[in-house]
Amino acid sequence: MSKLRDPKYPPSIKEALKTPDGAKSMVKALYEANQSMGLSLRNTQDELETYRAKFHDADKNSAVLSEQTKVNVPNEIIKFLSSAVGTGIGVSLLFNHQYVWGMMSIMTSIVIYVLVTIYARKPGDEK
Repeated sequence: MSKLRDPKYPPSIKEALKTPDGAKSMVKALYEANQSMGLSLRNTQDELETYRAKFHDADKNSAVLSEQTKVNVPNEIIKFLSSAVGTGIGVSLLFNHQYVWGMMSIMTSIVIYVLVTIYARKPGDEK
């Protein structure tokens, strides 16, 4: 039982606790250490809050950029085919002196290209 009641403090702490001034100085030292730890904790929390805000902004920018870079493959294929094949056929017809069919083919490919481009735009895009 005596071991539980008499913790093994260093002699200087035991002696300091025996006197009122020593006890006050120990309490004051503990209070100052507690205040110092509280201040350190607040500084750490402020730094972490700043880091959290920066991380949130970076994560949001990453999500926006990844959404903007997504490509709709079928739309790109249709745009390529309408521009390359339609214009190629139209130019070929123009060189064969079939001006009406050539111009119709070129105009049709331009219209298809524009319609697919408009259809592929997202509601938030402002280009």
